Amino acid sequence: MMKEVEEPHSLVKTALRLFVGDVISDVSKFDDVLVFRTENGLSGMVEKNQIGEWEIWIGEDVIYSIEEDIFSIMDHDGGDESLFKLYKDIKVIDRYELKDKSKLFLDIVKQAVENLLLNSRLPLVGSTNIGSTQVIYKKEVKIRINLN
Repeated sequence: MMKEVEEPHSLVKTALRLFVGDVISDVSKFDDVLVFRTENGLSGMVEKNQIGEWEIWIGEDVIYSIEEDIFSIMDHDGGDESLFKLYKDIKVIDRYELKDKSKLFLDIVKQAVENLLLNSRLPLVGSTNIGSTQVIYKKEVKIRINLN
């Protein structure tokens, strides 16, 4: 069953743009395979290999292999309500086991999530530590505690 990847909550296009090096114009998901097209007209797909990494294919060439942990972050589509879960998942990934482009993607997403949690007023419930600041959300109330 093919479905369009949802825009507002999907990091897939951002990740693919970084890994492929071209703007991604369209992405669809078919079972466990992502199919995409770039603005330059290239078509490709992302599928899991035997060792658990996600290979990006363009034509007959694998141009990048995405680690499983990074793919789960890039495929996150839970929206604002699961920002705390996404941030928890990001924090447990060992950066030193990642390839350079994967590290860059992880850093971009981590910084964006931290910025949202620290500087926005979101209708969330949960808490986390970001650096030396504890952020607590209780529906419409956000509390920031400096842990120095």
